[in-house]
Amino acid sequence: MYDGHSMLRVTPQTKRQEDHLRDLGKHQGVSFIGGDPLVGDHSHVIASPQVLDFVLESLKKFETEHLLTNPDVGRSGLEEWRYISWDAYYDLDSINQYLTVQSVGHPDLVTLTTIGKSFEGRDLFLLKINNGAPRNQLYGLILIL
Repeated sequence: MYDGHSMLRVTPQTKRQEDHLRDLGKHQGVSFIGGDPLVGDHSHVIASPQVLDFVLESLKKFETEHLLTNPDVGRSGLEEWRYISWDAYYDLDSINQYLTVQSVGHPDLVTLTTIGKSFEGRDLFLLKINNGAPRNQLYGLILIL
């Protein structure tokens, strides 16, 4: 499903960069995990192989801080993250990867948002699971912090 797609972490430092990222997200083959990018916050972008060069050039042109975190989402073992066991220990990177897989695999039901930073400077994620009801209705919603 995501063979060849790349994941980048982007961090807009100005309103201009934030606006540019929002425009970038409107292109076919570009999607954000966790909602719209905000100044100073990390966002994760999935880019198809057809638009990756365009995305990288665009980020460079607007001098937007970015890091390629996964060069091939489809071949990185994300398929094995369909399920998580409740009787096993997972490190934070594994848990965050699982949350990312769920948000990418089910964009109509799952939203992954960064809500802050830990004491160690790592992103704190909020995973919102919704049954597809309008966003202004709170029933049918699960929040996992």
